[in-house]
Amino acid sequence: MTASIRWDDLDKKAFFLQATGFIFAIDVLLYPFDLLTTRLQADRFMDHRGIKIFPMLKDILRREGLPGIFRGFWLNTAASFPGQLIYYVGYEYSVSMIGRYLNVFAHDSPGTHAAAGAIAEAMSAVSYLPCDIVSQRLQCHNKYSFLPKRLQMSSAFIVTRHIWRSEGVKGFFRGFWPYMAVYGPGSAVWWAVYEGAKSAYAVNIDRNHTLMNHITSGSMAGVISCLLTNPLDVARTRLQLLEFDNVRERRTLQTGFLKMLTNIVKQEGYRGLYKGIRVRMLIRAPG
Repeated sequence: MTASIRWDDLDKKAFFLQATGFIFAIDVLLYPFDLLTTRLQADRFMDHRGIKIFPMLKDILRREGLPGIFRGFWLNTAASFPGQLIYYVGYEYSVSMIGRYLNVFAHDSPGTHAAAGAIAEAMSAVSYLPCDIVSQRLQCHNKYSFLPKRLQMSSAFIVTRHIWRSEGVKGFFRGFWPYMAVYGPGSAVWWAVYEGAKSAYAVNIDRNHTLMNHITSGSMAGVISCLLTNPLDVARTRLQLLEFDNVRERRTLQTGFLKMLTNIVKQEGYRGLYKGIRVRMLIRAPG
């Protein structure tokens, strides 16, 4: 089996350039599904059984035009470049440091990859979370359509100004711990499954680590991490979309993340925790 490439082995310039191209390509291809995921998770009333993904995207395209399915795209991409570069660099560097300085984990053990994935997620959240909060508001802008035109959340500037005036800096980091509760374990599971599946595939099927190995292992990891974290992601999305200057929603916000989870189960059943799961898989598996 071929030895794994680690931080010290990487050509850093090539790594950064290729990662940049990768991030932009993934964002362009998968962003409409991300927008649809947010809208489905934010919905409290619709029964999602039988929902067809591509007809829904087609309907958004018909009603809102091409800008509709890419609403918030440039902001999301602006966050993705530093956020995901921090993430991948943080992951590779953490794997290297854990293997070098801690004897608790073997260099290629599932524990090493899980720990490195969680660390990388915490590092990238500082860059990604503020833009994620703003882009989610843009993705669900129809929620505000009953307001006068001048008050509708129609641009990143208007959303940013609104959050700043109502909550200040902390408004851009609302839901940090729920975010970590979703993406920390999700990232840990993803890397542990991916690296484990890749090694098993190499031992039993493909000793040369070909493209099919990475595709199969990555898709498997994406599906498993989705299934485990979707309930937390639904609650996180709902929490981040609450309006601080709305008295009722502010009270809901103050009750916290766990209360949001229990309310979803009470009002929508356990199915409510898996809203948007199919669309998330369409993002995570190929991504």
